[in-house]
Amino acid sequence: MATSHRHETQATSGILGFARLPIILVVAAMIVGLAALLPLVQSSGATTTVGDITTLQRQRDDWQTRLEEEQLKVAQMSSLNAIRQIAVERLHMGEADDIRYITVDAPPPAAEDVPSRLLPQEKQQTGNSFFDDIIGLLP
Repeated sequence: MATSHRHETQATSGILGFARLPIILVVAAMIVGLAALLPLVQSSGATTTVGDITTLQRQRDDWQTRLEEEQLKVAQMSSLNAIRQIAVERLHMGEADDIRYITVDAPPPAAEDVPSRLLPQEKQQTGNSFFDDIIGLLP
């Protein structure tokens, strides 16, 4: 009988000699452990997002700098001195020896030929204000 009691004790003890924990306690411990990791996962995701945002902001700043450099080049190239220098050096042009002016007696093209979206916007005149009406009545 002593051997059967010892056999039951060994069967119910775990690896470290402790009694087996019920399965519910093991599952609960795993859930608590996983829940403890949740803030770590969230903070690592936020850190990754912040890193991505910082990288994108640097790229935007680099592109903005490049854009400003190109705008400066365009402004420099559109100056009269730059145009004259290119005309002389690359196109081998020079000052004209004989300048002739030609007059054209034809009327200018009609305004309807230009699409309305390209015409300058006209300011719409609104009616006089009450204040303007009163001043208009004064002698």
